Amino acid sequence: MDRLSLRSKILVTLTLTLVLSLLLFSSLAHGQLSNFLQVAYINVGQGDSIWLHGSDGTDILIDGGPRSAGPTVVAYLQQEGIDDIEVVILSHGDSDHVGGLIDVLRSAIPVDAVLYNGQHHTCRYS
Repeated sequence: MDRLSLRSKILVTLTLTLVLSLLLFSSLAHGQLSNFLQVAYINVGQGDSIWLHGSDGTDILIDGGPRSAGPTVVAYLQQEGIDDIEVVILSHGDSDHVGGLIDVLRSAIPVDAVLYNGQHHTCRYS
């Protein structure tokens, strides 16, 4: 394993830990410990797309699957009534993780922040 991939994995792990900790502390501060986090694995075929919803209304999307899954991801979020996404996290630049995010970012759902590992990657989005 080269240093860049290890650094990237550490960054993603620390980011997820921070985000989940903020959700937990926010829920505790509002007295809403029970059911403080909803997790959904969106079926995008090859690749990943995970939606986290905190009881305080915070929405986090991790990856978006391949380019062809973009409409599926957007439809799922709209079906769940998501009116904004606080954080989109891109775990890495492989097309089966980033491709579907193109449609999410072009949709009517506003995104406050995008986090990625800083690693440059070239892939095709057909």
